[in-house]
Amino acid sequence: MVQSLKEIADLRKELINHVDIQGLWEVLNTEQEWIDLATMTEFCFPDNPSCDHESAVIRAFFKNRLYFKFNPDSFFPNSEEQVIRIAAREKEEARRKQIITEGASWIKNIVNDNFFLSNPFSDKEMEFIEILRSTYLFEKEDKHYELGKAMLTKAGIKDLSMIFQILKKINVFDEDENIDLFKYNISTTFSDNAIQESSALAERMSTFPENTFSDAKRIDLTQLSLMTIDGKATVDFDDALSIEEVENYYRLGIHIVDVGHFVEKGSVIDSE
Repeated sequence: MVQSLKEIADLRKELINHVDIQGLWEVLNTEQEWIDLATMTEFCFPDNPSCDHESAVIRAFFKNRLYFKFNPDSFFPNSEEQVIRIAAREKEEARRKQIITEGASWIKNIVNDNFFLSNPFSDKEMEFIEILRSTYLFEKEDKHYELGKAMLTKAGIKDLSMIFQILKKINVFDEDENIDLFKYNISTTFSDNAIQESSALAERMSTFPENTFSDAKRIDLTQLSLMTIDGKATVDFDDALSIEEVENYYRLGIHIVDVGHFVEKGSVIDSE
């Protein structure tokens, strides 16, 4: 009995190959009406169709849902617009699955130090990097979030914070990367106009114009010797102390650079 059932199953599988669903759709799609199972089976197998042929038809349509919608005993051809839309959706889903599978493998190789650092990255690697990078920066707000999360999950990674370590390994991120610059789209370069204006401003200030301290609230203390209190690793030395001996006491001065005094409101430098 088992052997008999196996032979029936094998026969029905073989019969599926003789069901030309696309060809049927090309003939029937203009009708836009339901077609019963018996009629559809006769279209596929005109010579004395049996229950095996009916089963093969059902299985064939179940495997290929692009051209017809169906229930257990009838079929309805999709319109041409529906076919185009479904085909595009299936193509995108297939591409998504491919990205998840290949991306997960790529991630595993990086985590396990089993990778070669491309220079430059391939187009496929750049796609994986962009997905992970934007997923890390914007999390659920990002359009790639579900895709990035699926790649990580398939690679056996549950913690999204691991993305930083992955991208650091391939030199996309530095150890001390300022993530907020990317997250809030803050430019790390200045325009040519801003650079030119700052150079001109620096040139003007090198002669220290007489009207620098025209504001009555400001006093010229440029004769004082200052000692910065910024660390040696800092980029800007803009905080300092001074000590003056005045009669029988010492005066401690606290100095903070006020760049805003020299930058005009609304100028290119101010805007950037």
